[in-house]
Amino acid sequence: MAEFTKDIQTLTQQASSSPQLQTNTGSLGSDLVSAASFGLGLYRQNKAQKELGAAKQQQVEYNTRIAEGTLKYREFRKMQKQNSVSGNAFLRAEKAFLNNLGDSSFQVEIINSTNSLTRETSGDVMSDVDKADLAEVKRVEELQVKREEDEISTTSAAYLSGISIGDVANMTEDEMHKVQVEGARVQAITAAENAKMQREREALTDKAAIQNQDNKMWAYNTGIELGNVAASDLGSFVKQQGGVSLENVPLVVERLNSYKQNITKVVNERARQSETYVSPDAISTMISNLEQGVNNTIALFTKTESLKALQNNADSLYQGNLNKMFSGTKNERTAVNSLYSAKFIGLPQEMTSFNTMLQFVQGSIGGNVDPNQEDFAVVLRNLPNVMQTLGAPTEESQEINQKIIDGVFNNSPAKVKIAVIKGALDATTKALVAQGKGVISAEKASETADLIYKAAVPSLAGNIQRLKMQETSYNSTTSEFGAMGGSQDFRDNFTFNVSTMQFDKTNKRAGRNTQVEKVNLLIKNTRQSFTVLGMEGSYISQFDEDILLAIGMARTK
Repeated sequence: MAEFTKDIQTLTQQASSSPQLQTNTGSLGSDLVSAASFGLGLYRQNKAQKELGAAKQQQVEYNTRIAEGTLKYREFRKMQKQNSVSGNAFLRAEKAFLNNLGDSSFQVEIINSTNSLTRETSGDVMSDVDKADLAEVKRVEELQVKREEDEISTTSAAYLSGISIGDVANMTEDEMHKVQVEGARVQAITAAENAKMQREREALTDKAAIQNQDNKMWAYNTGIELGNVAASDLGSFVKQQGGVSLENVPLVVERLNSYKQNITKVVNERARQSETYVSPDAISTMISNLEQGVNNTIALFTKTESLKALQNNADSLYQGNLNKMFSGTKNERTAVNSLYSAKFIGLPQEMTSFNTMLQFVQGSIGGNVDPNQEDFAVVLRNLPNVMQTLGAPTEESQEINQKIIDGVFNNSPAKVKIAVIKGALDATTKALVAQGKGVISAEKASETADLIYKAAVPSLAGNIQRLKMQETSYNSTTSEFGAMGGSQDFRDNFTFNVSTMQFDKTNKRAGRNTQVEKVNLLIKNTRQSFTVLGMEGSYISQFDEDILLAIGMARTK
């Protein structure tokens, strides 16, 4: 740019100077020289004017290139900033860009022009980009830290609640949140139970009683901790193996046996770490319970029927139910084992009721059944599937079924009545008929039959009496205006068949009566239940007589 300016100044001077012609000097030679000089001056002036025009044109073109280059370079910087290019990457890109524009002197002109235009240097651009990069790096790091914290929290929550999570790195935020919530729920329950036991302890004065309470609290917390960790670990291992299958059973059993081998060591460590005295009996009982939990779980995976059930409902393992096998009470372990052996576990659509049914079975084992509970309708809907086993009935399933019936019908008269009204008799007899012989052990069959007998007679008698007082609607005629209804006494439409112990419809025009159908089915299932339980024909005949007597009828021979 400086060379252009110097040349233009010189040429301007030359083009504007006028040559002087000097003649009549008295000397021909001098005049000739003067004329020649004048002519040369004119030539130089003319040439200078032409060169000046060319130089000015070049200057215009140069300035145009500078302007265009400046705009391009400004846009280049802008794009680099937007794309967060910084450091060496920026410098390499800048060098390549400027090299395409021209030589080094031209590049300097472009850089200076751009700096003047934008009021910032390449260093400023890099600084802004670096700041943005730093902010982005910080944001990414914060997200990574949060993710790591969430994964740690999720893993901890899984161990607290016995939930299986597989590979936590592949979990979504929503999945992790659900596990964390469940962990918090279990933690809250545990804390509440500990607070309750602590209050009970504070109320004690006897040293032996206090020690017993300490042992109780230690056993509760140790069982939950070790059981939930074992359940979560095993469930996660199964998930990582691709789910429950015949092929991975040996691996599962191997893992369970490995866990079992460490139980004694771990329990003793927990006892030594306890702030309170832990008796040898408490330690021994804890070891025995955990080992039994492992044995039950091994049986769960190795028995053909329960393995099939687990394959269909592996989620029941993953959602915190497996921990009952390890850390639950004796009743909880028994209840879980019975459910995993029942037809219920093979029905995916019913598995949403798993916890409800677990609580019910557990309550039945403990002799605590309350038909007033909010979800009793759910219990009754699933009862036939719970009382039916996937394979042949076992001694354990027979005992559970007997306790279920005992819990429902060997209750206070008021609760039995409520249970029957809600459908307990119908659900129980359906279950007995569906399972067939062996549903109850022979030793308990008679006792179970008597409970059903005592509940069925007054219930059926009352339902039949209410039926006999009904009016039955039926369609007598049909016209262009539609069906013309009529009304008639129930007894004119139905009669009770004493030989079959069923209501028969005598009026073909009488409409369908669902209540009659329900009563007929209950009578039929109740009588068949007695047969399933091994009751003799005389037992069923006596039942029939009692029903007939209750409704004011007698058997005709």
